[in-house]
Amino acid sequence: MTIHEVDWIRTYSHKFCPSLRRSALEWYRPAKRLPCIFQGTYKGAKQRLKKLPIIVQLGEAGTKECTPRSVAKNARCSLKKELALINAFSTSVNARSLESLVRDKNVKRVWYDGEIRAVLDTATKTTRSADLWDDEVTGRGVTVAVLDTGIYNHPDLAGRIVAFKDLVGQKVEPYDDNGHGTHVAGDIASDGTQSGHRYKGPAPEAKLVGVKVLNKMGSGSLSTVIEGIEWCINNKDTYGIRIINLSLGSDATLSYKNDPVCQAVEKAWKAGLVVCVAAGNSGPERGTINSPGTHPDVITVGALNDIDPDQPEGSIVADFS
Repeated sequence: MTIHEVDWIRTYSHKFCPSLRRSALEWYRPAKRLPCIFQGTYKGAKQRLKKLPIIVQLGEAGTKECTPRSVAKNARCSLKKELALINAFSTSVNARSLESLVRDKNVKRVWYDGEIRAVLDTATKTTRSADLWDDEVTGRGVTVAVLDTGIYNHPDLAGRIVAFKDLVGQKVEPYDDNGHGTHVAGDIASDGTQSGHRYKGPAPEAKLVGVKVLNKMGSGSLSTVIEGIEWCINNKDTYGIRIINLSLGSDATLSYKNDPVCQAVEKAWKAGLVVCVAAGNSGPERGTINSPGTHPDVITVGALNDIDPDQPEGSIVADFS
């Protein structure tokens, strides 16, 4: 690649997230073992045909030019989803459209719309949930929205799934084609009837809202998760949602202030929702907490060991936390 070819990427590098910048540079890398005479044709085709999924955040609204529809139209790219929660939209772009977007004065920041992933009978005892039940703290009157792979209408959750929103397959009835979301919902609110109350969650009387943002492989896009958070905010009064749970995450390559999903959970927190997020499965080294668990305003949950909490070693932090 030449400096001239990638000059626009360097000039507007402040608008790029690191992963998008790396992906954009790939448009200009020559092919190995391809004669020089064909390199121009190869790179030209790659820049036209290879599209990158991105999230585009706009600056202050207020003019006709500063709207998702007009910005996308000017850059000759399709508008996939409007993400009003963070004043952004998602789209897929080739090199020419991305260059047009970052040169647009109305565009504040552009992120790669990358992958976000889904991240015991002793757990309830270890967290001392029974002490709360003795005080009649059982989740009654509280609705928890679970943003995950969906929720299966399991007997231990019967009658307490009050709403279901599918942002992946657009189905109406609750389902879970992976199992992770149902597992999480059970961890929160299973009443344990199928196991003689052995496998019982800490909030067995809580109601649930399933928001499917991950596919059957347990993965999804950042933009779909943001869309799910926005849906919860918009519908919190309708279903009495007080808590949202995100047992999912992606690598935290940005400051929480510049991370799109962190911006979304901050809006949820400011809207009055308690936000609980998984720290991830890659600990305990420094820098292994996933986004959006890096945001200081949310409750980020790591791991716990299953040693008897009444024993001295029961207070030791799990070595994988």
